[in-house]
Amino acid sequence: MRIWSCRRLWHGAASLAGVAGVELKAIQHDLGHSSAVKTADMYWTVFRELAHSAVAATAALLRSRARLRLNLGAASQA
Repeated sequence: MRIWSCRRLWHGAASLAGVAGVELKAIQHDLGHSSAVKTADMYWTVFRELAHSAVAATAALLRSRARLRLNLGAASQA
């Protein structure tokens, strides 16, 4: 069984909070960082993945809405 250090658990918790969408300022406060920039620099890979997921979800929503409008437009012309 692998033993986890407190530091690894600390970073894991911060990463999970970022993925869960917790605001950067809240994570900064919980970690005791002097600025949100320090937190963002430290966890940029986690936040970058979150941003990519958000963009993909937004694009999927826009595509589904566009298809719905096309379908409704075609139905109203019939």
